[in-house]
Amino acid sequence: MESKKKMLFIFNPFSGKAQIKSKLFEIIDVFVKGGYEVIVHPTQAVGDGFEKTKELAPQVDLVVCSGGDGTLDEVVSGLMEVDQRVPIGYIPAGSTNDFANSLSISKDMVQAAKDIIEGNLYSCDVGAFNNDSFVYIAAFGLFTDVSYETDQHMKNILGHLAYLLEGSKRIWNVPTYWIKVEANGETFEGEYIYGMVTNAKSVGGFKNLPGQDVRLDDGLFEVTLIKRPKNPLELNEIIASLLMQEDHTDLIDSFKTDRIIIEGLFSTITNVNFNDETLRAMIDRIHEEKSRIVPGCAACASPCGNTNDYDMKQIWEADEDIRSLKSLILFGIRGMSAYAYHALMLGYRDETVNAFFYKALSVISYDYGMDELLPIVLEVGEVNFRCMELLDTANTTAYGTPVPTRVSLTVEKGPFIVVSGHDFKDLELLLKQTEGKGINIYTHGEMLPAHAYPELKKYAHLKGNFGTAWQNQQKEFDGVPGAFLFTTNCLMPVKPGYADRVFTTEVVSFPNVIHIDEEKDFTPVIEKALSLGGYKEDQHRTGINGGSFVTTGFGHGTVLGVADQVIDAVKSGAIRHFFLVGGCDGARPGRNYYTEFVKQTPKDSVILTLACGKYRFNDLDLGEIGGLPRMMDMGQCNDAFSAIKVAVALAEAFECDVNELPLSMILSWYEQKAVCILLTLLHLGIKNIYLGPTLPAFISPNVLQYLVDNYNISPISTPEKDLKKILG
Repeated sequence: MESKKKMLFIFNPFSGKAQIKSKLFEIIDVFVKGGYEVIVHPTQAVGDGFEKTKELAPQVDLVVCSGGDGTLDEVVSGLMEVDQRVPIGYIPAGSTNDFANSLSISKDMVQAAKDIIEGNLYSCDVGAFNNDSFVYIAAFGLFTDVSYETDQHMKNILGHLAYLLEGSKRIWNVPTYWIKVEANGETFEGEYIYGMVTNAKSVGGFKNLPGQDVRLDDGLFEVTLIKRPKNPLELNEIIASLLMQEDHTDLIDSFKTDRIIIEGLFSTITNVNFNDETLRAMIDRIHEEKSRIVPGCAACASPCGNTNDYDMKQIWEADEDIRSLKSLILFGIRGMSAYAYHALMLGYRDETVNAFFYKALSVISYDYGMDELLPIVLEVGEVNFRCMELLDTANTTAYGTPVPTRVSLTVEKGPFIVVSGHDFKDLELLLKQTEGKGINIYTHGEMLPAHAYPELKKYAHLKGNFGTAWQNQQKEFDGVPGAFLFTTNCLMPVKPGYADRVFTTEVVSFPNVIHIDEEKDFTPVIEKALSLGGYKEDQHRTGINGGSFVTTGFGHGTVLGVADQVIDAVKSGAIRHFFLVGGCDGARPGRNYYTEFVKQTPKDSVILTLACGKYRFNDLDLGEIGGLPRMMDMGQCNDAFSAIKVAVALAEAFECDVNELPLSMILSWYEQKAVCILLTLLHLGIKNIYLGPTLPAFISPNVLQYLVDNYNISPISTPEKDLKKILG
């Protein structure tokens, strides 16, 4: 007989209005019917939840706690003490339940129990404070003991106002603390009566006090510091600010680390934001952040100018060599910001990457010469490699290792939604919200690799890929009876023929187009798809070359999994050469070069491809070599990391330098992501790259000559000439 799963159920019998006492048997019945053998433990005192969790968690499959936020933190701290990672469920029963409200956990305790049994796992940030862990708050000062000392009867009657009243009674007698906070390369210090590091959308029932854009899985915590009032008027100001949900006043400092700089850079990437209004709002947010960091600048009698908005003419009108190098730095970090952003959405961040954004932006403003700027240019490539590795880890941890997958280009009859951009997290959330609703989901552009990730492809209604290259979307989307969700860049301005069915999210913005905010409720998209109804019959579409399907999923995990087979094929002569043909696509004449190049490659060669440039040829059937497909799609533009991993592994296997491998890189150039990837290749010392269809216009003759002399970068010519030059 198969043994039952075990659950540890810890609850605070006195939380809130002690309502769990009347619901206890119903809750346990839900757990038992869900297939669990339940160990029930009511907490007896402060710290009991921590000790009991630490003791019993290694013996169970699931830990569920019920109580207030304090009970939750105790259980989480206990879980962090054991080696085994056990999922945790939460039934809120406190007076305010800030953490539960942030996750929209049901206030109905029995329903919350059912959601634990039936719901999906959610990754959540966990903070460390001295020797304790927390998911909700770590704090010091005035209000830290208020929760325990506020009368329970008062909390039951007044809710979060009870905390405020208790705190205001003792505010004149509390000590102050001199606090120094270092974050994002800045030092922030002063005298405060209260401070908190939080991971919730409300604190003590006060919504938005931690900030206006809080995510519990973004790897970031929000910091709020409250200064000591000097008189009753300032006390009233603090209380009013808390009640009015203001996150920053002269007496309350609130800031969030890193995200704003990443969002700001990402918003400026080509073809991501077409809305002057939201761009101005982003600029306003940055100005607000600046005023928080350096609040005295506006009133300074001797302004230094160091915090003024940068005049971009200082780049564009500079010496052409300086302009070239600073442009490489600026465009490179813009591209890198996209990868950092996608990783952030999955809860991954890297301090080295984030710190470099500040360094690079500062360097751009310096009066540096070529000798000083060139190392920074290559450092962009170095840090971007680290950033791509971070995103690779984030994607594979969240969604599994990609597997080779054939993807249909047919659009089946019935309602459907097309998802464009790059953000897998948005796609995952949409798949969850559309499950069982009779709506099919299709990828577009750089979302194609999603089909290869096990945790995404498990959704049966993720059907196929819609359309071809990103620059064709105005023609391909016009008049289509489906809804479109735009997640990130590589987008075209929306035409009137389909504007009513386009929705944006994240940093994407178009005028007069409905935007899905950070709550990620895709109901408007779903309703639009259902109302349009989709096609009455299956639509058999093709790629640019007439193919009816494409294949993806050949990341480094897959390719290196058959490394022995690849190496043997090279040694036997079955594989003569590898070509990495990838990069950005565009509408400029001459990009058919890449199609013709791939068609003309010899049958004993393998084509590795990535990014959106592959749509020029990814529907071609090039056949196989020894059971291996001749064309292997490695994924999105950031999956250049996979290509580099494979190249390094092959070089190690053959005991040679990467540049000595039978490998040639034929890259197409368009926007900022191409810049940071090229700089990564240069940082790694990779030479003999073919670049086209034209060389970047901002590169000066001297800088171009430097690249030619040191890295042997060549502009593309014709497929015939280049293949002859490469293969001899």
